[in-house]
Amino acid sequence: MLMVMIMLPFFFAAMYRKYGFPAEKYAYLMIRQKFLVPGIRRYRTENLLKKIEEREQIVNEINMLEKKRKRHKERRLKGQN
Repeated sequence: MLMVMIMLPFFFAAMYRKYGFPAEKYAYLMIRQKFLVPGIRRYRTENLLKKIEEREQIVNEINMLEKKRKRHKERRLKGQN
C-alpha cells in the first residue's frame, strides 16, 4: 500500500496532459502566470470634472471658515469696546 501511495503522484505526472502539455510543463506555466510575471495593468481614466468639483468644495469650505473666523473676531472686538 505504501508503494502505491508513493508511486501515485509520479504516475499522475506521467499520464496527465492538459492542452497538450505534460503536468510539469502545465504546472510551470500556471506558477509563472500567477506568481512570477505581473498581471496586465488596467487602464484607469482620470475624472477631471470630479477633481475640479473637489477643489471647488475645498475652496468653498476654506472661505466659509475664514468668514466665520472674521465674524467671530469682529464680535470679540465689539465686546471688548
